[in-house]
Amino acid sequence: MVDGNSKSKEIDKQLNFKAKETNTFSSKYEADDKTVSDLGRNHSNKNHFKNSKNLRFMNTEYSDIHNTDFIPRDSYGTEIKNIIEYREKIYSKNYTNEEQRWMDEISPWTWKFKGKKYQNSRIIKNKNNEKTQNAVLLVLVRNSEIENMIYTIQQFEKNFNSKYNYPYVFLNDVPFTPNFMKSLVKFTSSNLTFGLIPKAHWSLPENISKLFMFESFNQLKMNSVPYGDSESYRHMCRFYSGFFYKHPLLQEFEFYWRIEPGVDYFCDIGYDPFLYLKENNKLYSFVISIKELPTTIYSLWMHTLKFAEEYKVTSSLFSLFSTKNKNYNLCHFWSNFEIASFDFYRSSEYESYFEFLDRTGNFFYERWGDAPVHSLAAGLFLTKDQLHFFSDIGYKHDDFYHCPQIDTLPRNEYSNKLNSALKHCKCPPNAFVVNDVSFSCLPKFKSYKSGEIWTPSSFKNSLDFHLKNNQYKYPGIPQLYADRMSWRDKALY
Repeated sequence: MVDGNSKSKEIDKQLNFKAKETNTFSSKYEADDKTVSDLGRNHSNKNHFKNSKNLRFMNTEYSDIHNTDFIPRDSYGTEIKNIIEYREKIYSKNYTNEEQRWMDEISPWTWKFKGKKYQNSRIIKNKNNEKTQNAVLLVLVRNSEIENMIYTIQQFEKNFNSKYNYPYVFLNDVPFTPNFMKSLVKFTSSNLTFGLIPKAHWSLPENISKLFMFESFNQLKMNSVPYGDSESYRHMCRFYSGFFYKHPLLQEFEFYWRIEPGVDYFCDIGYDPFLYLKENNKLYSFVISIKELPTTIYSLWMHTLKFAEEYKVTSSLFSLFSTKNKNYNLCHFWSNFEIASFDFYRSSEYESYFEFLDRTGNFFYERWGDAPVHSLAAGLFLTKDQLHFFSDIGYKHDDFYHCPQIDTLPRNEYSNKLNSALKHCKCPPNAFVVNDVSFSCLPKFKSYKSGEIWTPSSFKNSLDFHLKNNQYKYPGIPQLYADRMSWRDKALY
């Protein structure tokens, strides 16, 4: 983990102010430091700027921005006193499409900052005289994570984005504070947009039984499952599984790079990964691939097999995720680092898969993560040629590292760009590199060849075998609880 004390001193020195939100939570997605009902209160009136889409833009003179500039207003210019009441009005109206409802809901809390290198044309030339792609740097972050966010942005700008100036979109399930926004704009010359997640994307579905959900929380907590009793963590996983690509602020983009607060980027990236994906027809990329905790995804494999059989899926990649006995080998791509195409998620196939999974309720009854959902979806709908492992990007999340191993890298993979990038890679000498451990799935990915084709009958046979021999047989789960889960799942079909 990053040393919070040394980091705070450095950040305070650079910002020349004492951050109000220095408290670090042990659980990453617990409730924020302000209740939703208090937000938007106690502001004086002051006009602000809006464009034709009802989204406000601030000028580049960040020093002229005051707290009173951040007053949320509805489309009539009326100050919004309470976000809950405003949302109730929005959701009580009749809309011809939900996308417009979401836009109206988030507009009063959407702020756009024009970076110093902003140009009228969105597609510009970077320092390498290459056209930048239609891509965005996507961040889901809380107000209380300002220090970790600055720490990561500084590294990311130094090693990559200062050369390419891709725009950032920051999302939060509650409105961003003025302090958070004014702090971040100091560390990049790119455009920044701060937005709110629609309530429909971060709330319990109507089919969820709170009684059974909290009973599940307690069971997973007793089994020491990380975030086992966290509802907010589940909202995050569900949002990244089936809603982030629908967010109104992301509709114009083709690619995204997911960034999280507190992560490290160790290497100078001397080329454009977005351009690499575009030119090579890649739809999904990663740097870390490891095995998932089985106690978080008891039934994900079973429901995936059910989906594939019902929707008559044919796949050449699914064996990457199966054992010889056709069970889930728990391999997945760590989604805290993703560079991918929105087209993958916006496809009818992926949307059908997510809706199928969401109907089970197991994002909340169990603790399904977005990483295995993304990975199994790739196994169902993509080919290996559409995936990419960015071997030369040094990265750290929590205590897990990916560090380029210079002697084993395929030298011709990026032509001459690779050699120049490796000259500036500063991984710690004692880093815990997950590529070398027993639970790494990278060797399987590298050696995988698209041989066996999974057909609907293949998925059915695997499902029958799974139901007969392995359903809910993971260690540590009481049989009574397993029976209840089994009965509930069988009632879905």
